[in-house]
Amino acid sequence: MVQVKRLAARYPIGAGVIGALALIVALLVFTGLAFAMLPESKGQETMALIFARMATVLAIVALLWRLGWLRAAGVARVGTWQVWLVTLGATVYGIAVCLWAFFGSLRLDGVASLDALVVPLAGLMAGIVEELVFRGMILYAFVRVWGDSRRGLFQSALLSAVLFGALHAINAVFGKALPLALLQVLNAMLSGVLYAALVLKGGSVWPIVFWHAALNTVVNVQVAATPGFAETIPGNLLILLFDLPLLVYGLLLLRRMPLRDVVPDVP
Repeated sequence: MVQVKRLAARYPIGAGVIGALALIVALLVFTGLAFAMLPESKGQETMALIFARMATVLAIVALLWRLGWLRAAGVARVGTWQVWLVTLGATVYGIAVCLWAFFGSLRLDGVASLDALVVPLAGLMAGIVEELVFRGMILYAFVRVWGDSRRGLFQSALLSAVLFGALHAINAVFGKALPLALLQVLNAMLSGVLYAALVLKGGSVWPIVFWHAALNTVVNVQVAATPGFAETIPGNLLILLFDLPLLVYGLLLLRRMPLRDVVPDVP
């Protein structure tokens, strides 16, 4: 593990790219294994994805523990009440924006029995696994090298957001129209900057896990409860517009944030 830490310090961008690619590979492998093991049923695909995300979370936590990064990467810390308060407000704001952009109202409908459990669980696990990777492992891999300068903090937050956004391009491979996939990539990049800033500010990934998971859960539940739902370009553009204030706030946080002296000793 010492060698891995040294390589991550010498080639932080390469380590970030490898981490993002490893997430995709792990999810694909674990999903395939879970799908093969589960009995055939209506919710087999969703359940396989949930189990795959659970297995991936365990693998990420184990890796961070072996690297000695659990606390430094914000996994073993709860965070400050100020960041939790900001996150709660941003969560309500984000949910309202998504409901209005995608469904034209702020109403949240219930879903049928299996979906009532499976859909929220899928959203929760997506939020956990993505935040542990991008705002835990990858963000810290950048900050431990560049965190002693203002430019380094901006660079760490922006690069982790770019990789987070790029992950969503895979949706085009699984059938989403290219313009919609590209807008989703851009939306993820913009929100990823504030996600990173809040993690650096509060020292914990968990407020952002809550935000990300709550947003995914509410949108997924409403999609499941809306027959014939179809994602649209205007809806994504509206979300993009309302993400701009979040981007500005994230950049302001980074500008005023105390520098972190976390540069490792690397030969």
